[in-house]
Amino acid sequence: MSFPVRKVQADKAFIDFRHRWLRSGKPLATAKFPEDDHLDTYHFAAFDQTKIIGIISFFLKNVPEFPSSRCYQLRGMAVDKSYRSEGIGTSLLEYSLDNLKGHDINMIWCNVREESIGFYKKNNFCTKGGLFDIPDIGTHILMYKNL
Repeated sequence: MSFPVRKVQADKAFIDFRHRWLRSGKPLATAKFPEDDHLDTYHFAAFDQTKIIGIISFFLKNVPEFPSSRCYQLRGMAVDKSYRSEGIGTSLLEYSLDNLKGHDINMIWCNVREESIGFYKKNNFCTKGGLFDIPDIGTHILMYKNL
């Protein structure tokens, strides 16, 4: 089954979904990122009818490890657990990256949770450096994809 992906705003439903799947047990305010409402920020969601089942956000933000690149940071990607292994994460990535073409960027980067490294490698992301801890969230690694 295929689920449509659309560009969206970081509205209440979007933030509630992010909180449920990425910040559960923490205050709701932790699911609202400072860049969410910037003009150069992009949010996408996958839907089953009108229900959000996956999200992804992109913020125009360079990273010191790639000083000569103009980058977007992929942040806050999540898929509802009952819909995982149905290709929704890959659909979110493909749709959003297609939509970001033409925005004068040459790289996407992200801090990936340790348990998600395989997914990003399968989608042609590379690692940079070693594992590191983000307090209260867990072990991550920097990953990137050239566009």
